[in-house]
Amino acid sequence: MCAICTACKVDIAENIPLEHELTQCAQCMRFQCSKSCWALYELESRELLGLCLKSVSNLKKYKLIDANYIWTEPHSKRIKVEIIVEQEIIRHAALRATKLLTFVIQNIKCPECSKNFHDKSWRAVVQIRQKANPRRTLARLEEEILKSKAHEEAMGIQNVKEGMDLFFSSKAPVERFLQFIAAHAPTRIKSSSKMISENVRHGTANIQATWSVELSPICKDDLLLLPARTAQSCGNISRLVLCTKTTAAIHVVDPFTGQRAEIPGDKYWKLPFQPLDSSSHMEEYVVLDNEPLIPKHKDAWLNETIRDFVLADFEIARTSDFGVNDITYHVQSHLGALLSAGDHVRGYDIVATNFGARYTQGLKEEDLPDIILVRKVSTSAKQQGTKATESERANMSGKKKNGNLSRKFSKNKPT
Repeated sequence: MCAICTACKVDIAENIPLEHELTQCAQCMRFQCSKSCWALYELESRELLGLCLKSVSNLKKYKLIDANYIWTEPHSKRIKVEIIVEQEIIRHAALRATKLLTFVIQNIKCPECSKNFHDKSWRAVVQIRQKANPRRTLARLEEEILKSKAHEEAMGIQNVKEGMDLFFSSKAPVERFLQFIAAHAPTRIKSSSKMISENVRHGTANIQATWSVELSPICKDDLLLLPARTAQSCGNISRLVLCTKTTAAIHVVDPFTGQRAEIPGDKYWKLPFQPLDSSSHMEEYVVLDNEPLIPKHKDAWLNETIRDFVLADFEIARTSDFGVNDITYHVQSHLGALLSAGDHVRGYDIVATNFGARYTQGLKEEDLPDIILVRKVSTSAKQQGTKATESERANMSGKKKNGNLSRKFSKNKPT
């Protein structure tokens, strides 16, 4: 047969289905492009036409010549597209065919809208609080949450005065999240529940559960006065110690001997205590001289800690007084292996601080040193501090940048 007779008897586009389905979110009006991709297209747009043709099976076997929209009522949930395809049947002979395709719009909810719309409510909330200033443990916990992506199962996050609230759609992810928090900070957890609604006929109820997580007020570099029982249970360590870090336990060091100890979270909450002073009150000093000391006692714990902490006598001067007057201080510290002449160090000025009798109860006045050195100031930290001071002077009204969790995780509190 010739090409004309073949065109009359053969339908080259008979394998192309005439009806297809498009999935659209009923709330945000986005179309589903793939299994996990949703995009917003205008009706009769070029992008929507490409999505329609992409969903047509067997179309790749043909050469697409033209495709146009056929007007339909917008409320009909129908999109009609007329296509012209071409296929070569015999050598140097090609046939064309015209097909009218109908795309039926199926309305569902995309995963994001479904998560926010589900029962219009959260099922569980974790309230994290730290009653301290500054809240360095809470800030470090936020960094760990972001680093480990432990917040991905949360519906939303809301900042509050002393911490943050994380909302979840069910109780299952809460247990994993609480275990994560307990491994990074000393916590005390309390739970409660509230019934929102009840269906007596079917024996079901809508319950919202709340977990209150209180973080220890102890932060890194805080000056602590341990209760006598706590100090005795930690190897008879001195009551006046420094916090070196906080994980599931509170790590402390005696600044006069170098002895270290750990206070587990459960032991702390049985006999809680507040820090004697916080790192925000530390002052900066410059080291004038350093003379290492030979330990008088050869205890086993001292032999172990001597590797990290070396006792030494220091002659220091306050940075603000350096070059202004000749006032110097002679102190003993555990930072002998880290500090040398010319270094800057931060510490607590005990003489100039009035702690009050109730905070130093049971501690003799002669047992309190004049100055307690805490940590060395690195060169980069000094440069950053200088830049920060200059920036504050240049722009006193500028807002302080805050990289908290709720900013980096852009989800709001669900209804």
